Amino acid sequence: MRVINLVDSIAKVNFGIWNAAIATAPQLKAEYGIDSEIWFPAESKEDKEQPDFKGCKVVELQSLVTSQVKVLIQEHNLNKADTIIATHGTWRYATIWGAAFAKLGFKWVYTPHGMLEPWSLQQKAFKKKVYMTLRELPAAKKAHAVRAVGSPERDNLVHWFPQAEVIPNGIEMPALVDKKPGDRRDFLFMARLHHKKGIVPLVQAWKQSSLNGQPNFHLHIAGPDDGELQKVLGLIGNKGGNITYHGAVYGSSKARLLQASEFYVLPTQSEGFPTSVVEALGNRLVAIMTDGCNFPEAMEQTFCLRTETSVESIVAALERAAKIDTADLLSRGNDARDFIESNYTLSKVAQLQNALYARLLK
Repeated sequence: MRVINLVDSIAKVNFGIWNAAIATAPQLKAEYGIDSEIWFPAESKEDKEQPDFKGCKVVELQSLVTSQVKVLIQEHNLNKADTIIATHGTWRYATIWGAAFAKLGFKWVYTPHGMLEPWSLQQKAFKKKVYMTLRELPAAKKAHAVRAVGSPERDNLVHWFPQAEVIPNGIEMPALVDKKPGDRRDFLFMARLHHKKGIVPLVQAWKQSSLNGQPNFHLHIAGPDDGELQKVLGLIGNKGGNITYHGAVYGSSKARLLQASEFYVLPTQSEGFPTSVVEALGNRLVAIMTDGCNFPEAMEQTFCLRTETSVESIVAALERAAKIDTADLLSRGNDARDFIESNYTLSKVAQLQNALYARLLK
C-alpha cells in the first residue's frame, strides 16, 4: 500500500500541518508495510536545508494544474487498487487534486486540519463563503473519508460530511528525563506567531501579572513569525526582562526547551488539534489552554488549566499556575505523560490510519 500525502506548503509557518501529515510514516512502514510519500509545490521550499520527511519519498510539484494528475499517475506508477490519496488543509490545490484523483478511481481521505472550524471560517468570511460554496465543498464531497483530528472538529464537520471520523495527531514519546522543579518556573509558548494563537495577549498578560520581572519565573516564546513578531518584540522591549524569544526551534533545541519548562501556554482562538500540546504533555508539562485547542479530553484532567483568550483571563491562569507547589506539579506532570502514552502515541494513530486505509481499499 502507498499513501500519497498532498500538502500545500512545507514552509516553516505550515510545519504543524505538513509534519502531522507524515508523522506516522515510520510506524506505517514498520508495522503495516505501508509506504508514505509527501507531495508539495516546489516553490514552498524556503531554503536549501532539507526538512525531516520521516523517510517519505519526496515529490516536488513543478505545476499545480489538474492536468498534471494523470501525468504523475503514469510517472510514479500509481495503482488505484493499493494507493490512498490523503490531502491536508483546505482552500488551495490539494483539495482540487484530491477530487481529480477521486474522479480517476483513487480513494481519497480529506483532512481539513481545523481550517473549517467556526472561528477560522469567520476570518475573511465573505471570500471563504463564496469559495466554500463554489469550489471547496463540491470538491471535498467527493472524498471517500473525512478525517477530523479532534472530537470537536468532527462534531462541526458532520454538518457537511456525515462520514467524518476522528484520527488525532500523535507523538513519539520523548525520553523520560529526570525532572525536579526547583523554585524557578518556566512557561513555554511554542507555535507560529499568528494572531489566532494568542501570543500578543499572552505577552500583555505576562507583563501585567505578578510574574513579570521576577527571577523565579520565565516566559519562553518559540516559533516562526506569522505576522505578530514585531508586536511581540515591541512589548518585550530592549531589555527583555524575564521573556525570551528563541525563534523557530526544531530537534534538540526544541527538546531542551520542553524538558526545561514546567508549563505550556496556548491561549488560542481556534485549532484543529495542536500537536504542540500533546508534545508538552508528553514531556510532563502542565498545559494552560483555551477550549479553542479542541482537546476536551485533556481539558477535563488536572494537568490542564483553562483560560479564555482575554488578557485578564490569561493573567488569572498564570497566577494560578504560579501557586502550584512542587509536589503537585510533579504529580500533574506524571499524569500528563501517562495520559499521552495511553492515547496519543504515533503507533496508536498509525493503527487507526491503517484500519481506515484497509477499509477503503477493500
